[in-house]
Amino acid sequence: LDLSGLWRVRQARAIATLAEAARASGPVVLMGDLNEWRTVAGCFREFGKHFALLDPGPSFPSRRPLGRLDRIMHDERLAAQDCGVHRSALATVAS
Repeated sequence: LDLSGLWRVRQARAIATLAEAARASGPVVLMGDLNEWRTVAGCFREFGKHFALLDPGPSFPSRRPLGRLDRIMHDERLAAQDCGVHRSALATVAS
């Protein structure tokens, strides 16, 4: 999502609305780099209205990950068994 907090929330709201509509067709999973450092505000608040939020762990920057910017979100029809960040030399280069 956008680096600007205001745009990030607007984008999250639009995506959550589209994903909510897609739930009629089956379970929904969203994942990606949210560019959100705060864990209880901003776009997390928007996505949290509709989806469970999973934190796979630090992933940014790829060489020495400290930031938790990537998230997985799913609706209540699914139950996560596990999640994490894939770590390999190739993944670091790809990032």
